[in-house]
Amino acid sequence: MRLATKKDIINAIEYYAPQKYALSKDNPGTQIGELIGNVSNCIVALDATEEVVDKAVEINAELIISHHPVFMEPLKNLTNKYIGNVAKKAIKNDITIYTSHTNLDVAPHIGVNHALIDTLSLDFKKLSNLLNTYKQDFYKIVVYVPKEYLESLKEIIFSSGGGRIGEYSDCSFSTLGNGTFKPLPGTNPFIGEIEKRDNLDEYRLETIVNSENLDKVIENILKEHPYEEPAYDVYQLEQPYHQVGLGLIGELTAPINCDELLDIVENKLDTRINFSGEKKSYINKIAVCGGSGGKLINQAVASGADAFITGDIKYHEALDAYGRGLIVIDAGHRETELPVINKLVSYLDNYYKNQETNFIAYYNQEKILTGRESNI
Repeated sequence: MRLATKKDIINAIEYYAPQKYALSKDNPGTQIGELIGNVSNCIVALDATEEVVDKAVEINAELIISHHPVFMEPLKNLTNKYIGNVAKKAIKNDITIYTSHTNLDVAPHIGVNHALIDTLSLDFKKLSNLLNTYKQDFYKIVVYVPKEYLESLKEIIFSSGGGRIGEYSDCSFSTLGNGTFKPLPGTNPFIGEIEKRDNLDEYRLETIVNSENLDKVIENILKEHPYEEPAYDVYQLEQPYHQVGLGLIGELTAPINCDELLDIVENKLDTRINFSGEKKSYINKIAVCGGSGGKLINQAVASGADAFITGDIKYHEALDAYGRGLIVIDAGHRETELPVINKLVSYLDNYYKNQETNFIAYYNQEKILTGRESNI
């Protein structure tokens, strides 16, 4: 039986949602337990509640992936019923709890907002971030190498983190040319003679590398290149290739009216909405932010959005948006984040399709507050 390991699963998630993407006061990562051992069953849920841990025990799940952290503030004790019971049961049953929070909010492709857009089935021409929160600089690196070492040097660069463009890896370009050189006294040339100018057919190999891997790529080029003094150039690209951020904004391929949009949100998210604004017959640009998006109203207005779909809107936030002509649809914190559970499970299922690890979406847990009733 081939099973994914805990570490492998976390690496697959952090491929799109690395912890460095998280906002400054967040607490993503391993909450309880260790990333050691195989996983036969993994539960994916919004919260690692006691109910979810009980389910993990029932089905012998070794790993719980939650969106919201178990621990956010520094703890002085474990007397809180929710946190204490979760921790006790998880530790007792050797269940690891890992959280991907704001890093999953902003993650491309598998993140909260992309999942929300997919669930709403709205057709956009193009999507961009409402607020960029992480920018990674990219560089072009150029190195000159003889033909017989071209492929091996490519492999070194790719294995060091170079050559990644969007969802493509191992990207490079090479052109054949002729270089000249003259080894001076005291050198130990790979090719050529001391004090004699020579020329050699070489390939100009170029690729892209992000700031995080730049030093490692250069170090490995210098280590593995056949030349005593490899010639290479590094150019910082003016435009960052990779940006992640909170919320999404896009222009619809075909405008809809306000009532149509309200019906779509309620039906697709299976929720009852709160609505603020004057109904428009022509909605062209829509912004979304799964979870709590009240702090992005300024960005939504500045982006030219006609409507903003989010959750946890406060009275004064709604009043502010109303006065600025922005329709705000509060579909609920939980309801606008729930789509990411299925999105993440589908991604992991596909990633590990040749292995026997089971990924279980757990999204039917009771709400803490349900109208005028409570299960507290």
